[in-house]
Amino acid sequence: MVLVALAFAPTALAQTYDLVEADNRAQVAPDGGVLIEEDITVAFSGGFQFTYGFREIPYRRDERISGISVLENGRPFSP
Repeated sequence: MVLVALAFAPTALAQTYDLVEADNRAQVAPDGGVLIEEDITVAFSGGFQFTYGFREIPYRRDERISGISVLENGRPFSP
């Protein structure tokens, strides 16, 4: 009986997330830069607390990214 319980343990501990919705807006700034806003809704499951999240932003060597902020429910994110 113990072997059966251990066989199902990894499945029971699995954490998953789904990207439920994404809304992206882009605008050309007066200086030629691009202002981008992205709103995403993510659904977490698995019964355990997630300890981090990340979003990859690809860019080329000669490009810059500045002015990044993260909001959670309309408020500045605070870990």
